[in-house]
Amino acid sequence: MILPDLTGWPEDFHSGCVFHAARQRGIPVKRIMAPREHGGVPEPWLSFAVGGRGYFYSQAILISNPDPADSSQAHHVNRQLAHVTVDKYATKRLLVELGVPVPSGERFAAGDVEKAEAMFMEMRRPVCLKPGRAEQGRSVYPWLCDRPAFLEAFHAAGRAYRELVVEEHVEGEQVRLFYVRPSVIGLRLDRPANVVADGKRSIAELVAAKNEERRRRASPGAFPVLLDREAHRYLSQQGLALESRPAAGKRVFLRGTSNPGTGADTIDCRPFLHPSYVRLVEDFCGRLPDMRLVAVDMMMADPTRPAECGNHWVLELNGAPGLTSFYFPWEGEPQDVAGALIERLMVDQW
Repeated sequence: MILPDLTGWPEDFHSGCVFHAARQRGIPVKRIMAPREHGGVPEPWLSFAVGGRGYFYSQAILISNPDPADSSQAHHVNRQLAHVTVDKYATKRLLVELGVPVPSGERFAAGDVEKAEAMFMEMRRPVCLKPGRAEQGRSVYPWLCDRPAFLEAFHAAGRAYRELVVEEHVEGEQVRLFYVRPSVIGLRLDRPANVVADGKRSIAELVAAKNEERRRRASPGAFPVLLDREAHRYLSQQGLALESRPAAGKRVFLRGTSNPGTGADTIDCRPFLHPSYVRLVEDFCGRLPDMRLVAVDMMMADPTRPAECGNHWVLELNGAPGLTSFYFPWEGEPQDVAGALIERLMVDQW
């Protein structure tokens, strides 16, 4: 596989991946300017046609245009489900209806501090707090163990978002399964920002060394490990600080969110992921006729073991899944997810 050259796509690596994949398959692609919604400011988009149907792509969003000569009928490839997947609580309810395991939780208005606090106290276990609508791990606070930490996170997230979701905190390895109807075509384990101790250097020194390695690699879509307030909180709950020197071999996590943009390690997990998880995703996505393109983020107690009751939870569905980290993983081999997407469009009209 020839990796995409993304030097000309600094503002949208995902579009660069699609552009490269389409050109490799002989499909003409144009770069256009168009508003994201009626009356909006023009933004960069890709425009291409496959099988008589037009498509627009920008920032991981794929729009179908049934009549390339008239864009008035253009729609997200997931149609009405696109409105569900951007709403984390609506997604949770949909998954429950399908019999898919999810962390238990409730939705609160940003002003419902007392009700949310009461739920937290009743749960008597760590929780995760996140906005009802947000992307890339923004304002997500996992592993909230005590009342002061919960209230601080609730107020912080509530200043930026009107609705918040409070749910049980689940632990394990987070895996992203990239689904292009009818198959899972990409697999990636996203490990939260971490360092492995050598028994000599401090955590701060280990982070600096890891960030320097990322700078040298200069991989598109790779971000440094952040030493922000959330990193300090996460270390503190482990009884650690930036000056700590843990025992050699100990993996130390600096946050709980697994987004590449927050310094996560992206790992090709195809060699060890148990195939039962792929079958599970293909089954429940297959029962949703309009679900054509989605990333399923799943927490697994042990990705090498078969899926069974109590060892996995679907955290979110992302109807605008990023592509870049599949091509440039921190560990493992690249996966041509944009190529698989283009080839599916050559077979099915969305």
